[in-house]
Amino acid sequence: MRTAETLTNNHSIYEVDVSSKQDVAKVMQLIKEEVGAIDVLTNNAGVGTFDLAENLSEESIHQMIDINLKGTIFCTQEVLDDMKKGNQGYIVNIISLSGKRGKVTESVYSASKYF
Repeated sequence: MRTAETLTNNHSIYEVDVSSKQDVAKVMQLIKEEVGAIDVLTNNAGVGTFDLAENLSEESIHQMIDINLKGTIFCTQEVLDDMKKGNQGYIVNIISLSGKRGKVTESVYSASKYF
């Protein structure tokens, strides 16, 4: 995990492995210390391996599920308390149209993006 890079206009960039609940919690805590309560979250991380399901390795299946699905859940879990306490907040989940209309080489990716 890399620490924040401060940019102009008070923007920061954090690098986090969204498939790790612990890494997500660490980064969210850093953000809260820097800016306070989090009231906007955009879940945009995603990865895909495109091949027939029978050709996909267990590793690539886990990677898609861990990043595309679990990563979204972990990040959302970390902001919900602040949003509930403030009685406001926005969560934007960037999905793929593949979640609605998959292709023969996108079965696992489509399943991981359909939420």
